Amino acid sequence: MSKSGIRTYWKNTISFTLIFALIATGGFGFFWSKIIYGVRAGDKANLTSENMCVNSLILGVDKDGYRTDVIMFAQLNLANNSLNILQIPRDTYVSKNRFDHKINSCYLTYKNGKISTDVKGVYAAVEEVIGLKTDNYIMVDIKGFRNIIDSIGGVKFDVPMRMLYDDPEQNLHINLYPGVQMLDGNRAEQLVRFRQNNDGSGYPRADLQRNEVQRDFIYAVIDKVIDITNIAKLPELIASVTKSVKTSFNSNQILQYSTIALSVPRENINIMGIEGVAENRPYGSYFIANQRLNKELVNKYFIDDETNAANSIEMSRRNLLLSDDDANSIATDISKSDASFFEKRFANIGIIDGSNKKVDVDNIKIALENAGYSVKNIEDTGSVIYGSSKIIANKDTKNVNTICKMFSVDKYVISPSKTEGYDILIVIGEDFQ
Repeated sequence: MSKSGIRTYWKNTISFTLIFALIATGGFGFFWSKIIYGVRAGDKANLTSENMCVNSLILGVDKDGYRTDVIMFAQLNLANNSLNILQIPRDTYVSKNRFDHKINSCYLTYKNGKISTDVKGVYAAVEEVIGLKTDNYIMVDIKGFRNIIDSIGGVKFDVPMRMLYDDPEQNLHINLYPGVQMLDGNRAEQLVRFRQNNDGSGYPRADLQRNEVQRDFIYAVIDKVIDITNIAKLPELIASVTKSVKTSFNSNQILQYSTIALSVPRENINIMGIEGVAENRPYGSYFIANQRLNKELVNKYFIDDETNAANSIEMSRRNLLLSDDDANSIATDISKSDASFFEKRFANIGIIDGSNKKVDVDNIKIALENAGYSVKNIEDTGSVIYGSSKIIANKDTKNVNTICKMFSVDKYVISPSKTEGYDILIVIGEDFQ
């Protein structure tokens, strides 16, 4: 691999892990999606049917390393090209936690009479609250956040206002002046954790403006990573990221999922918090999740195991239909005469609509019928989106050439095994013109 290729490979890896680290520390789930714009495009066909929907927890631990003060459930849905993130308050009440019934202490456990940690406790607690399972996680602490920012040489950023805040219990001291400046790890932490000043003043638009500042900072971090040109510094950066973040994902999975996530459009990214109310109880303050409303939320934005299995089957079919057929493709011959009336009448034609409602398939059916064809069936693939289109025939005939001419398709594929019993199968993807 060339030096340029090596540099690009490791930039992508660092960017992906870095942004996950920033999310887990700052608690701003929106930016998990932003890593997708810092990596190269990929091919979904390389995924197995078992991985059509990838679930993960994004966790940020406190300074002692025993509690997960940031908890987010993230789902990358490869069937409909979406990314959904559900934020769970750290004080959410869970019945299974025998310590204080707060979800953030489910990471804490005892083993052999000693204090220990086990992420399985968090998995179980999250499943209790939202009804979704995962056995993947990405975890970072405050020190890890600072180390990563320092490892890239700091980030130049325009601090929007005077920030002055002290919290001795958290050992948090924020003291930033407005204006463009270079932020090291410590000062970057101050920026992303700032909520209000000691006198109660703060962002005029509260958390909305805070989120905007965090978003701008993430973009600045990505720009800085992409701009790294000294390949000699890469081992140092890789080592810093590796020791600062704990994750169940291996390096191949990180590259694979981040590459595929590049195709997720911004309108398909949804960040939300669970529904519920704050409530004081004898042993402390809790966030009480509303099970009914959260079930509606999960059903709307997230995929359960059963639906994931159905989508996996459809995606396997999609990967088969859209797989490389160059050896069996034939160029459309515009000079060739059209099929006769009788040839058209007896053609068995099927349509698969994987366009995500972006193509008016009814108009395609009408055009075919006006030309003398009869469409036997139109199948909608639902939430499984086909990115490209293809016309497949069981043998080379005037009919398939005529249909390609009708829709200005420059080639068709001869593959009896893919036509699913039709003479001609028209696969409609988002790119169909």
